[in-house]
Amino acid sequence: MRKLVGASTLKGASSEELDNLVNSMMREADSNCDGRISFDEFKVILGNHPAALDEYTTATTFEEQDFLKNILKIPVISTRSKVVLLGPGDGGKSTLLKVFRQFSQNCNNERPLISYNNLIKENLIEWMKLLLLSMKTIGLKVATEILEPAARISILDSRTVHWSDGIYTDLKLVWRDENVQLAMQRGNEIQIPYSLAYFMNNLERINHADYLCTNEDVLRIKIKTTGLSDNLSRYDNKEMHIIDTGGQSNERKSTEFLILINVLEWKYCYEGASCVVFVVDVTCYSMKMYEHEEQNRMIDSIRLFGETVREKELSNIPVILVLNKVDKLDITLQQYPLKQLFPDYIGTGAISAIEYISMLFLQEYPETKILVSTLTDPVLAKETTNAIVSTI
Repeated sequence: MRKLVGASTLKGASSEELDNLVNSMMREADSNCDGRISFDEFKVILGNHPAALDEYTTATTFEEQDFLKNILKIPVISTRSKVVLLGPGDGGKSTLLKVFRQFSQNCNNERPLISYNNLIKENLIEWMKLLLLSMKTIGLKVATEILEPAARISILDSRTVHWSDGIYTDLKLVWRDENVQLAMQRGNEIQIPYSLAYFMNNLERINHADYLCTNEDVLRIKIKTTGLSDNLSRYDNKEMHIIDTGGQSNERKSTEFLILINVLEWKYCYEGASCVVFVVDVTCYSMKMYEHEEQNRMIDSIRLFGETVREKELSNIPVILVLNKVDKLDITLQQYPLKQLFPDYIGTGAISAIEYISMLFLQEYPETKILVSTLTDPVLAKETTNAIVSTI
């Protein structure tokens, strides 16, 4: 149950005065609330008799809070924990939201698993098309014997095509090609999601007539976030209000200084926040931005983080940084040494790299709590959400 600060006129009033006041408010509610909440429901909110009220009364839903706040003009204080997910595109914010949903109790936003089946197949087709298209930019070509299946994949419209054994066969043939595998290994250069390899390695299971996606499959789906996504759930017996923000730079203000961030669009999310969670792909130092290819993603992420945490609205709100996709860091360091981007880096190995990258963010805000995770790993993801909830 949420606590709401009661109207000052309720405190200290006699029972008769309270009855008259409540009856007056109820009549106004009946005429103004457009059916959003009924006369009887409002009596339940007040505990059936206003004389029972002290400084606080309770409400159970956003609709009831809205009724009290906007119809009856009673200011609201919600005890629901509010978590704001921030960060650049493809860092893992939406994956973290899906983790909260999967581990939540009675989440009102979760879709049944079967509803993701087609989206997974759409992702698979689109990512393979992107891989084939991008190979030429790194000087690779598919073998002559798979030109035809590659061509068939390249012209598919994933939104309208009906999945078939033919598509499955073409994808399997293309995936076996040596140069396709080499291109996948260089996916950071050509913006190929890591999850393509996961789904291709599970292609036979996905093609099965009785396929039902798993929770791990769902964590690896790409659903682009534009604007704000507002979500309610209960986690570890705490009611959670989670806001997922768009992370592509076209969700920020477009100016001639493309690296600077328009945090104005996010500011109103901060009011009443229990904490903000900034999610970054720890391997993004090896990548360019989708929107502005001259910009390095890690540099952009650090500057975005700095711009965000310096907002006065966040001065008393805990800040958590999640360094995501740590499972890919070892192989990324072998292919793209961190020293190429940061010449002063002198360490070796994933642990040293994480310490160095953490230091860069801590220079922007020393009070940051840093979590290292792979949000597509159910065990690590659970540990991460537990750590976030413990901060609230």
